[in-house]
Amino acid sequence: MKKTVCHLLSAAFFLALPAATLAETSINSTTIFRFYQDDRPGFEKKQLAPVTQFLSVDMDKLADGNLSAHLYGWGRLDLADKSFDNNQADGSLTYGYLKYRFKQANAQARAGRFFVSEGIVNEQVDGLSVRTDLP
Repeated sequence: MKKTVCHLLSAAFFLALPAATLAETSINSTTIFRFYQDDRPGFEKKQLAPVTQFLSVDMDKLADGNLSAHLYGWGRLDLADKSFDNNQADGSLTYGYLKYRFKQANAQARAGRFFVSEGIVNEQVDGLSVRTDLP
């Protein structure tokens, strides 16, 4: 289920990219290439070459100017022997959500995967968050 949600959110963001050309869009990408040999005693010798990609996409002022979309995730691909968990590739969606700011009462709504930071709490949530200031 978790992978399905991640794939759906990723697909939604990439389908929304043409609309993002009208918005303020920020894309940040970092790629890390590593090449090393794992030759610990008692284990099979491995040649490792993992490539890790970190990607962040922020699209502001979508639709009526109050909607924004945010995405951050990473992926890893092994170009040589498998480096972790016998998987050739791995990745994760750290957060991906839509945010709408209402014009009254400093209200906002977020839907998707995001972090909630209130007081001493910092939790990752898959769902919906709505907040406002009381009059």
